[in-house]
Amino acid sequence: MPKRKKPSKESTSPAQGQVRIIAGQWRGRKLEVVSNIDGLRPTPDRVRETLFNWLQYEIIGARCLDLFAGTGSLGLESLSRGAASVRFVELDASVCQSLRKSIVTLGAKSAIVEQTSSEAFVERAHEDFDIVFADPPYGKSLLENLIVKIDRLDPQWVYLEVGAEESAPQTPGHWGLHRELRAGEVFARLYRIEPTTPPQ
Repeated sequence: MPKRKKPSKESTSPAQGQVRIIAGQWRGRKLEVVSNIDGLRPTPDRVRETLFNWLQYEIIGARCLDLFAGTGSLGLESLSRGAASVRFVELDASVCQSLRKSIVTLGAKSAIVEQTSSEAFVERAHEDFDIVFADPPYGKSLLENLIVKIDRLDPQWVYLEVGAEESAPQTPGHWGLHRELRAGEVFARLYRIEPTTPPQ
C-alpha cells in the first residue's frame, strides 16, 4: 500500500471554524469562517439571540454597520432577520475574503465588505446607519476613541461588546442604556440614541 503523506506542521491556509445563523431566512445555516486570527471570535449564540430579541422590532428594514466585522456573525444575522443592508468593516484581508465567501454562499445582495480599519471608516463615512454594531478584540480599548465618531453617523441604536472584565466605555449623554448582559467572557450593552436636535 502507498504510504500516506504526513500532514505538514505548518499550514499556509487559515484554519476554519463555523458560525451558525440562529433565526430568519437563513436559520440554521452554518458557514465556514477563519478561526486562527488573533482576537477573532464570533459573538456567542446566547448573546446574539438575546441581542436580536432586544432588536426584533427595529431590525426589519434597518441599515446596519458591522464594525470589527470578523466572521460577520452580527451583520449576517441582521440580514437573515430582515435588515435592509449591512456594511461590514474589517481590516484583515483573509477575514474579508472569508466574509465575502459567506455573503456569496447566502446570496446576500445587500451586503458590502470594506477592507479597512473601523476607525478609518467612521472617520470618512458620510452616510447614516440605523444600527451600529461594534465588537472589537477584547482588552485593547479600541472603542474609547471610536464612540464619538460613531455618534456622528446619527444611529438610532448602538451595540457595544467588550470583555466581561472590562469597564463599560464612556458614552455621550444622549446615549441611553437600553439593555445589558454579562455572559461568559462577554459584556454586551445596547444603547438607544436620542436625537441631539429636534426634527424639522
